[in-house]
Amino acid sequence: LKRGVNQLRTLQAASLLSPSATASIQSMAGWSLATRLLSPPVGRLMLLLVINAGANDVMKGIAYTPAPLKQVGGGLPLDDFMSEAAKPLWGPDGRGDLAMMKHLGANAVRLYGNDPRQDHRSFFDEAHGLGLDVIPGLSDWPFVQMEGNCMQTGYDCFEQVKEAYLGNLRNGWLLPDGTYHPALTQIIVINEPDLKLPGITDPWNVTRGLISAIDGMLSAEQEAGVTGDRVNFTVTFSFGICYSCRQNSAFGAKPGLGQMVQLHYGMFNPWEFSYTPKNDLTAFFETRFTNSFNTQNSAADIELLFLAAYQDTFPSTPIFIGEFHATQPARDQAGDILQILDIARASSLFLGVSFFEYQVRYDKGGHEMDYGIFGLGNYSLEQFDYFGSIFDVWCLQPITNAASSTSLPDSVALAFGGESVDAAMLCLADPSKVPLTAEGLGLILAQSDAAHTAVFVTRVVQQSGGSITDSQGLLNFSASVTTFDYLLASLASEPSWVTWDALVACMANRLSFEGAVGLAVEKACDATWFNCSNVPPECSADAWDFADYVLSVHYNEKGGPALSNCYFDGAATLTRVDEGSSQGVPSCVVTKDPSTTPLTDEGFQAVLSMGVVARTVEFIRRVVVEMLGAMVSDESQLSSFASSPPGSMYDLTQLLSEASWVCFGNATVCLPDPKSLPLTDTGFQQVSSQQNETRLAEFALRVVEHFGGQVVDPSGLLELCRNVTSLVDLVSGLESRPAWAAWEDAAACIAKDEADSSSVALTLEYACLYMNAFSCASIPDQCTSSLMDSMDYALSVYTLEHGGEVLPNCYFQGTLIFARPRVVQLVGPTCVVSKDPLTTPLTDEGYQAVITQQDTEQTASFIHRVVDERLNATIVDASELAMFAASPPSSMYDLLLLLEGASWVCSGNRSACWADPSTVSLTEAGFQRILAQNFSVPMATFVARVVEHYGGRVVSQGGLDGFAASVKSFEDIITEMEEQPRWAVWSPEAACILDSTSDAAVVGLTLEYACHHAWFNCSHIPEMCLRSDWDKA
Repeated sequence: LKRGVNQLRTLQAASLLSPSATASIQSMAGWSLATRLLSPPVGRLMLLLVINAGANDVMKGIAYTPAPLKQVGGGLPLDDFMSEAAKPLWGPDGRGDLAMMKHLGANAVRLYGNDPRQDHRSFFDEAHGLGLDVIPGLSDWPFVQMEGNCMQTGYDCFEQVKEAYLGNLRNGWLLPDGTYHPALTQIIVINEPDLKLPGITDPWNVTRGLISAIDGMLSAEQEAGVTGDRVNFTVTFSFGICYSCRQNSAFGAKPGLGQMVQLHYGMFNPWEFSYTPKNDLTAFFETRFTNSFNTQNSAADIELLFLAAYQDTFPSTPIFIGEFHATQPARDQAGDILQILDIARASSLFLGVSFFEYQVRYDKGGHEMDYGIFGLGNYSLEQFDYFGSIFDVWCLQPITNAASSTSLPDSVALAFGGESVDAAMLCLADPSKVPLTAEGLGLILAQSDAAHTAVFVTRVVQQSGGSITDSQGLLNFSASVTTFDYLLASLASEPSWVTWDALVACMANRLSFEGAVGLAVEKACDATWFNCSNVPPECSADAWDFADYVLSVHYNEKGGPALSNCYFDGAATLTRVDEGSSQGVPSCVVTKDPSTTPLTDEGFQAVLSMGVVARTVEFIRRVVVEMLGAMVSDESQLSSFASSPPGSMYDLTQLLSEASWVCFGNATVCLPDPKSLPLTDTGFQQVSSQQNETRLAEFALRVVEHFGGQVVDPSGLLELCRNVTSLVDLVSGLESRPAWAAWEDAAACIAKDEADSSSVALTLEYACLYMNAFSCASIPDQCTSSLMDSMDYALSVYTLEHGGEVLPNCYFQGTLIFARPRVVQLVGPTCVVSKDPLTTPLTDEGYQAVITQQDTEQTASFIHRVVDERLNATIVDASELAMFAASPPSSMYDLLLLLEGASWVCSGNRSACWADPSTVSLTEAGFQRILAQNFSVPMATFVARVVEHYGGRVVSQGGLDGFAASVKSFEDIITEMEEQPRWAVWSPEAACILDSTSDAAVVGLTLEYACHHAWFNCSHIPEMCLRSDWDKA
């Protein structure tokens, strides 16, 4: 090792390594680990590793399936761990698994489960931001699991796989410009097909299935409009020997190789497998295919059994190991990984490995539990909703390497050139992530570490709209903190080590999870005067934009402490607003900054609340220019108008449209300056009417710059200006990126800083005028209370009438709209008529939008809402609903008539709807079901059961009946039980024991819950009570 270090210094002295490269290498944690190694061979390998650090290194991946289960089975609803639902596991505000992989030195993450219906963009963004390549795979669903899978269609997988992959491409795998997400490097078509499609003894059908699947993926790319560089595909085989496959005769049967040779033959000769491809599979294999395999063999085995034969058989096709982890016999994993990476570096074809795997799979049991860098500890960081089921985010616990004193995480870090793991910190509450509550502070104070407390205090300060200016003052204060109330009271006194921002706004926390943000939006909508269906269209297309708008309006209304009105358990955050700049503040956040707040009634009210005429002037000027496409011709009249403004945005736009000091069209009094005119068709016509080529070129120059261009040949710009008559013509002339200008590759249609949040109010009159069949007089009453609601309804109907396409998303009435295309994701019922049965209005238009999909499940969801919300009734037979939805009536009128007479719809107090008070759960939900019956006898029965549960016995029926008649909430019952009313007798020796009717599974869950939530350490249960789970519980 010493010789190796000296050799490194020699390389530096010979200028073979730059000083900065050497400094970078020696600063790596891997280097300090290497200096502690005593084994010369491992030291040599480590030296090879660090010398290559910083160059284009080989693949150092980690296989990732973080099932949040600690027992065999457990019933995962889905295994798509790159979905938004799994963000509490991999995200930065959760357990941070992706960041941990980066910490260990990995540069790639390999995945398995994949639901094409889920959006994976957030996972890819996070991985890419950390420098991790992503290697996802298609799931087994289209191949062997779905109804009508490949095995049921003669191993022709084209249609099934095409449909699945098309879903992936449309859910985050492609960027808006049609290129693949930069995080993606390899796509696994299927994992170990030789073990299941149908198996290694039937290579003909395996090959037919694979070539048709790849053909389907290529067709999916075409249909999705993929552009730019394509990602490589791979098929990951097992390391078994396929004696029935074609072989390289020079080497004979080799593990894994026969399967690859067989697939290669099929790609070049698909007709021999009774398949006619729709794409050129030969060209694809030669340019875009990578071989891969999984193995439990050691590095030495790979070199001996496989590599030479592979390189002779496939001299130009790259390969990687999708699962690498030899466990039998036990070995030093660091040495084995270092050796396989060294082998990869010496090969021109071998890309590297993915170590198997990140976390122990307790749910699989058996030998599958021999793998895993980390196990799961007993501390739950939080709970999360994973596709309808609640799971714990368990802390990680390093697995010990049986053949080494080094833990498996540290072994991987050593081999990958990463950093060692502080195991003691993994199962401690993280001050940067715990809730900003008294409970969260208690977890941190229990660590008795002022530095950790300081991190928590800093987060509270930032969430309250402040910044730390004196770190020593922060530390001194943190050492004195004892309670959350003391912390808040101290900050309220404005200590000297904090400065407070003058202008702040509430927005959705991008580190939070989409589900949590959705709940925050629901709470905010319920707690504010603002009608959340009035969120403007440009802020309704994306869940985060929608949340920004709602949460900011809620905070503007409520004010007060941000922890009370802008936190929502971490789903919202307070952000600083730099006046006049949109930096750091998304465009849908309603702020009090007149230059950036949305041009809506809520934005107008926020500005008016400041009571500053100059701010009102700036906002009104934006309305004139950006919304009305006009100019202010008399500044003094604008100031006079702003000193006594109207009370609503609607009145403002009406008055401005008639104001003598607002200039439209070609009125010469405007004397428009092409350098300040809005980039709209109105602005274009205003400058064009002057018939001045130079001034028109000045306007056009701004349009060029707006689209990320820089004019290098003015004559080309002038020539274009001579041939255009509208802004549409001008933009069309620029879309080809003419050579007389230099263009930024990353330019997109977004507003410049000084024109941020530009948008156009799509008018109700326009939509109503050009409607095909719908009359705007038929807009339902609930959507006529505000102009925004009416616009939502009319424009969404207009969209559906015009083939479902959105209104022109770059121009509308000649005005530029600067916004990225986004998926519409509305929260709760709105006035937007869509095909979503959960949000579309309960009107005939909403009904027609749903039933045109001819989807029984969607229709049933809509009808369910009609029963609940319109008829205030209950469905008592779901099967009858499904049959009814399969052949629905043609109009909302007929639907209501039929539902009112349906035997499976229960209205009022009909006994079929009632819950049984003797069996309903003793929970808030159970209480509400009994309360809804509005009858005292069931409530008395329910309360009597609660009394018995608390160890009591009713002795006065009159007392019980009197209390049951007065109870208003489940909390009332609990409070009464705690006071032990005199109409019942109570056992002084009551204790909490198991219900004798509980089954073993319930006993186990109960025991786990109690041990997790009690101060008592369950490892201290006395020996006499360890005989069974019943005794333990």
